[in-house]
Amino acid sequence: MDVYDRAKIGKKVGRGGDRNVFMYGSNEVIKISSVSWLTGDKLHNKLIHDYLVCHRYFKEYMVKTRDVSLEDGKTHIEIQPFVSGEFIEKKHMNNPAVKSQLAEIACILNQMKSDKYAPLDLVGHMGMIRPCLSNVFLDDDNKLRIIDTTLLEAKTLMPIGLLIEILLPIVKVRQKYLPKKFLR
Repeated sequence: MDVYDRAKIGKKVGRGGDRNVFMYGSNEVIKISSVSWLTGDKLHNKLIHDYLVCHRYFKEYMVKTRDVSLEDGKTHIEIQPFVSGEFIEKKHMNNPAVKSQLAEIACILNQMKSDKYAPLDLVGHMGMIRPCLSNVFLDDDNKLRIIDTTLLEAKTLMPIGLLIEILLPIVKVRQKYLPKKFLR
């Protein structure tokens, strides 16, 4: 099992739906779930499963993620390389290479749906507030990078998953709308 060094955890640099993101050393981030204690090992198992599914479909776009969760499985913790960049917005579609990458990601999402998987959450926390895909970064090399591989399903997290499932239709509508808007 991979472990992490608490002394390397630095300043907070972000927040997702369930994770706080901190610098980890000089070139990585550590993501610590703030809600995994509510679900026992269910969230941890879901996120590991989701990562493996996404790796099959989005391998070239994904940021490599190391699981450094505590052995009890009750606190999900991940380490990733730090990605310098911006959330994807409509303005980025002026670059044909970036637009082509987003179109490919949209096609892959359709394939996932055909294969009966829940879609990858591209919208993320900030994408529900402003028109962006906050789980997809445009890095300094104009490459799209998926920084969160959570699938839009919560049935595996019952009973708390019931609350999430109630909200998922709103997220799914937003996710369907934003990429289409960006790719027009």
